[in-house]
Amino acid sequence: TRTAIFYAHDYWVGSVSFSPDGKTLASTGIYDKAIKLFDVVAHRHIATLRHSNTILKVSFSPDGKTLASGNTDEITLLDFATRTNTCTLDPAAGHSAWDNRIDLLSFSPDGSILAAASPTSTIALWDMATRTRIKRFPNEHQIVALSFSPDGSILASGQAGGDVYLWDVKGQKQQIGGCDHAGEISSVVFSPNQDFFVTAGTDGEVFLWDTDTQETVAILAQISPVAAVSFSPTQNIMVSSEEGSQLFLWDMSEWLGGSPPTLPKTSGGADNPVIVQTLSEQTADSSDDSSDDSSVNVRATSDLTADTAYEVTEAKLKHGVGVALYLSSTYEYEPSIESIPEAVTVSGIPGVTVFGWGRLSDRRLIVDIGFSGDLDSDAVLTFTVAADAIADYDGPPFSAQIPVTASQENALTPNFPNPFNPETYISYQLAEPSEVTLTIYALNGQVVRHLVQAHQAAGAHEAYWDGRSAFGQPVASGVYFYRLTAGDFTATRKMLIQK
Repeated sequence: TRTAIFYAHDYWVGSVSFSPDGKTLASTGIYDKAIKLFDVVAHRHIATLRHSNTILKVSFSPDGKTLASGNTDEITLLDFATRTNTCTLDPAAGHSAWDNRIDLLSFSPDGSILAAASPTSTIALWDMATRTRIKRFPNEHQIVALSFSPDGSILASGQAGGDVYLWDVKGQKQQIGGCDHAGEISSVVFSPNQDFFVTAGTDGEVFLWDTDTQETVAILAQISPVAAVSFSPTQNIMVSSEEGSQLFLWDMSEWLGGSPPTLPKTSGGADNPVIVQTLSEQTADSSDDSSDDSSVNVRATSDLTADTAYEVTEAKLKHGVGVALYLSSTYEYEPSIESIPEAVTVSGIPGVTVFGWGRLSDRRLIVDIGFSGDLDSDAVLTFTVAADAIADYDGPPFSAQIPVTASQENALTPNFPNPFNPETYISYQLAEPSEVTLTIYALNGQVVRHLVQAHQAAGAHEAYWDGRSAFGQPVASGVYFYRLTAGDFTATRKMLIQK
């Protein structure tokens, strides 16, 4: 449940960090050259710390006494109690490859070491007692994630290309191991017992790795890009977030030991749901042997799971929805599934059709569906995977279901494709007729182009962007934002152009 809104900065918020006691929130604005501090309990602004340059990252030390900020030139260490600058660290000193920008900051768990990463693939470590740089670790690509192990002995770095490197911090050695996530990484984090680490990516998958061997232990699949992952320090729970405004809670007791956590089946509400996933193998079999020869004997078990990036509504279904069908670890899809007639069928709502599917991995299938009718009430879609679409399997078909709501709501969905070059489509729906604006913004908050400025009817809509500014010029590669305003409703999403 949302408890407060802090109106912090004039432009995009670039970074936030809680103090260890959870009472203070620090935030940075991309272009207002300031750190703002908020009292979380009283819900009020308590201080603004000005700087001469753009501040990109901010991070509290584990003891809460130091607030580190990274900008386009240097790292500043502030005494949090007095709000004064105690030290300035120059990452570029004696190192021409550093491009004077701090993309990431991370303290070791005991606060003795501060790690910083630049977009030119370099990690620098500082001893916080002496304020001296002690080591540099070179990477091959841009570093997008940093994480210390719980004992501080290992530093994991995730790269834009999907590689993860593990570095021996105490021995100040080069790479001690690594792995390939396969997709672009968004987050890296260690388990509380340090036996495992997790990588999350824009490919919609979360990988669990063995820290010692760097071998894959498990793959946790989601349908849309995963923004971040985090472990609970007290329970065997891991949470992952995705672009569809959903949080997934994972039962990790199989690997972390101890008792399974007590979790609610769902919480968070329709707009920001928390979906509980139990990450363990299940073998329930509820085949119905009472059906006659003319009916299909469907095996409705946990062996097949259907998932979508967001709650499916009638309006979204009419525009087209991608549904991920996951098999349990016991089974795999046939490599030639695309050529098998009626490998996947859908039922439950007349007018819903399957217009394509693709095998993304051994156990992951994406099915594209559309809808040409009208719903009078909420309904359920059933997806059936034929037996010959499953490798080395001759039993009854598998099935899984997703609900579809007939009521309309305001929604701004992820653009597709994303990343893209040079064009993309932005879909949204309106609960009622509204004055609509859909605008593209650059990272600095400047307007790039207005795509929609019109009164529109309720229902599903789609806007096309060719990657050009209002003046017809192709925009540069990088991160952009698009914002939908319809009446009192406002939503903003992020997209990436890669050329």
